[in-house]
Amino acid sequence: MIEDAEGFKFPKVDTFTCVNCGLCEKVCPMLHPESERSVKRVIGAKHQNAVVRKASSSGGVFSLLAEIFIIEGGVVVGCEMDKNLQAVHIICETLEDIIRLRSSKYVQSNVEGVFPQIRKLLLDGRKVLFSGTPCQVAGLQRFLIKPFDNLYSVDVLCHGVPSPKLFKEYKEMLEQQYGSHARFISFRSKKKEWKRLYINLHFDNGKEYFKNATFDPYMQLFLGNKSQRNACFHCPFTTTNRQGDLSLGDFWGIGRDFPDLDDDKGISMILINSDKGKEMYSKIMRQIISFESNLDQAIYGNKVLVENILGEMQRNRYYATYVAEGLQVSFNKHTQHYSFWREYYIRLMRWGLDFIRYMRHTSY
Repeated sequence: MIEDAEGFKFPKVDTFTCVNCGLCEKVCPMLHPESERSVKRVIGAKHQNAVVRKASSSGGVFSLLAEIFIIEGGVVVGCEMDKNLQAVHIICETLEDIIRLRSSKYVQSNVEGVFPQIRKLLLDGRKVLFSGTPCQVAGLQRFLIKPFDNLYSVDVLCHGVPSPKLFKEYKEMLEQQYGSHARFISFRSKKKEWKRLYINLHFDNGKEYFKNATFDPYMQLFLGNKSQRNACFHCPFTTTNRQGDLSLGDFWGIGRDFPDLDDDKGISMILINSDKGKEMYSKIMRQIISFESNLDQAIYGNKVLVENILGEMQRNRYYATYVAEGLQVSFNKHTQHYSFWREYYIRLMRWGLDFIRYMRHTSY
């Protein structure tokens, strides 16, 4: 796997050792995105434990699923931000470990070496719950070649993945500004609210960076579709034919049809896509507050179920600047900068708009 100038890794065939067996193409998920799974039920849910829910990106459903797998003697594989704040997939076998998998990571994760370990666990008879983007779930299934009854999968509703190199340089920029090593990050802090995104970093010297996504350059690029991998604009997994047994995401727009449940603390969307998905849901249904919904409501708040992200040309313009002139120049040219008073004004106007919505009982 060779990293390009943008910081994304791509496979490169060693022509001297290649025997033209074609196996790499046979197992490539981008060439073979087919799935027999499709959405059977749409459910909105939230964890009954408020602490777990607050530490999660949405309603805390994944934490509950992971706990059950661990208690039953299985293993859970998912993404964490390691001590250097790099997104990596890890294998968890304790309840303490799964805390590291909570919350969204808006950067492409490294799965190097994990798939062979999963195969060994499956062959040993262990139950495995794998969580990742739809392309990662598809990649694992193609890698294994044959189905395993003891493999369960969860795909997340995905908005595309930014470059690990870009995020690393952004983190180092903040470390230089705060004069300390960053030890923790939350791309989706709920310190204030759920509906509007806040990014939060903690540093070893006790300082803290906390910004609404509107005012943070990295999050502006991500939400504006300027930092994602090229393939994300042509993603074959943006469909209701899902790769995972369950699909999980935020239930955006929940206030339109379920205003009483719209408490701005996070609601999970659960898509049940297979018999294994039904089995997993049956094990958590008594420990969550849930309600039935439908696919139209799911698509209303999550267009990534049926539509690819747009803006590939502006994405290419951004990375051309980034590669040629570096991080700081690319931020200056391609993100919006706000003065203190301008930022204060926007926050005040948002507060007023939220108050009006609350009084009128209209959705976010």
